[in-house]
Amino acid sequence: MGFATRESVQEYMQLPPSKPGYVPQLLFIDRKRVIRAEYVGNDDFLKDQDTNIRALVETLLKEPVAAKKNTRHTRKKAS
Repeated sequence: MGFATRESVQEYMQLPPSKPGYVPQLLFIDRKRVIRAEYVGNDDFLKDQDTNIRALVETLLKEPVAAKKNTRHTRKKAS
C-alpha cells in the first residue's frame, strides 16, 4: 500500500498526462517493481475485492524471492 502524486504514478505506469484517472484504480506491483495486475473502475475483480485481493497477493507471495546480493565489500590486506 502506498501513496504517490498523480504525476509520479502516471510516469511509473507510462501513461500520458492527458489520460484521465479512474477511481478506484488498483495496481499490484511485485518485488521487482513490475506491475503485475491493474484493475480500474467497475472491473469485475472489484466486485468481490476482498477475496480477489487476498488470492492475488497470496499468489505473488508464493513466487520465489531472488537471493540478495552480498553488499559487503571485503578488503584485501596489504602484503
